[in-house]
Amino acid sequence: MLLLLMIVLALTVASTPLLDRLLGRNAGWPVAAVFLGLAVLVAAQAPQVLGAGVPLEFSRPWMPQIGVSLHLRMDGLGWLFTMLVTGIGALIMAYSTRYFPPGRRLGFYFLMSLFALAMTGLVLADDVVLLFVFWELTTI
Repeated sequence: MLLLLMIVLALTVASTPLLDRLLGRNAGWPVAAVFLGLAVLVAAQAPQVLGAGVPLEFSRPWMPQIGVSLHLRMDGLGWLFTMLVTGIGALIMAYSTRYFPPGRRLGFYFLMSLFALAMTGLVLADDVVLLFVFWELTTI
C-alpha cells in the first residue's frame, strides 16, 4: 500500500504538465481528486494502523553497498501526517482552480504535487538517508 501511495503521487507529479496544457487552471480538479482518493485509501488503513497498532511497512534494497534501503513505515503518527498531506492537499488544489485567473498554472500544480510527494515520503521514511532525500525535495 505504501509503494502504491508513493507511485500514485509520483505519477500525479509527472502528469501535471499534460493536465495543465489540457485544462489550464482547472487542472487542479483531477489532482484534487487523486489526493482525495489517496486520503480515502489512507483512512481505510486506520483500523490496522491505529486500532491494532500494526504499522504498515515496505522495504527494498536501495544502496546495499552502504546499507541503505528504501524503507517506508506508516505508524500512527505517519498515518496522521499522511492524512494531513493528502487531505489538505486536496483542499488546496480544489480551491486553487477558482482562485487563479484563467490560464495555465503549471508551476503551481507541479510544485505543489511535488511538495505533497516529498512530504509524504518524509513522514513515511524509516531510513535516515531516505529521510534526508525527501527533506531536500521539500526545499524545491
